[in-house]
Amino acid sequence: MKYLREGMPKTVSTSEIPLLFHEPHIEEGYRQSGLPWVYYISSLFQMHNETINVWTHLLGFVMCVYNLLSFQEKYDLIEDPYMWPLVAGYAGMSAMFLFSACAHLMANTSDVVHYTGFGVDYAGLSLYGVGSVILHFNYTVHHSAKGSFIHENSAPIGAILAIFVCICGCVSKFRYSRPYPFQRKLWIIIPVGLVFILVEIPILHRLYLFLVHRIHDESLLHHVGHMTFFIVAAVFFGSHIPERWYPGKFDLIGHSHQIFHVFIILVAVEQTNALKIDIFNQRKHGHHHVNESSFLHTFGVVLIVLLADICSVYYFHRCVKERERKSK
Repeated sequence: MKYLREGMPKTVSTSEIPLLFHEPHIEEGYRQSGLPWVYYISSLFQMHNETINVWTHLLGFVMCVYNLLSFQEKYDLIEDPYMWPLVAGYAGMSAMFLFSACAHLMANTSDVVHYTGFGVDYAGLSLYGVGSVILHFNYTVHHSAKGSFIHENSAPIGAILAIFVCICGCVSKFRYSRPYPFQRKLWIIIPVGLVFILVEIPILHRLYLFLVHRIHDESLLHHVGHMTFFIVAAVFFGSHIPERWYPGKFDLIGHSHQIFHVFIILVAVEQTNALKIDIFNQRKHGHHHVNESSFLHTFGVVLIVLLADICSVYYFHRCVKERERKSK
């Protein structure tokens, strides 16, 4: 590529880029805006303040694909309907990592690409949410809770909440201007938090059974691990620590969004560790349960959420373009 052969444009400070591209307490390491797309793709191999954000979630995407394929050693992922929730769930998880990496890679291209890219990022978060609902309510729910109202209706509830994750993310991005107030964070944290609560209901039930009734639970430590990592990730996402304390010191390495990305990877790792145990134990003890409409409740749910997210992001994209047109 041209930029790899001839050298990359130098990164700049906040004083040299539009306010839209500023990140709180990050002063240097920004890529110039308005350059050809090939530059931003090439910047995957340049050190700037989004480099680690991009690479962490690219590695997360590769890890998800590898982890899914590792189940193929023991199970038939295609022909066995019992494994369809796993494939659907990992599709959502993989989409989150890939969409996030692409959004951060192309973030400084232009105003419209910036807004649209992060709309796609919110869609990925939405798909990860519904994918986790599918995974947990098929494989981690205790057999005593199967057939309950929340178990039978987890897919539609999860789909609705996941769609709102994408919608709320897009609305907050469009409604507020930098420097963003904390209210904008709430537009993202609240819908994501509701999905998180739904996802963790089976785990909290199992934790209750372990603490109160002393029922042995082999994978519970991994589940508690992924819950803990998610909460820690949310704290870094919302707090802008440590760069809040030392502005300009963590511009390239060590700022809060990078730490957030790392902890989200750890969430996925612990989810996988727990699922391997849960699936093995369900098969061993004959506690697995698959609805007759298993395709609808797995791939169908993911596709419905994906379609709704596409519509939301497209409408968001059109609104941004219209605002840009009126501002000129």
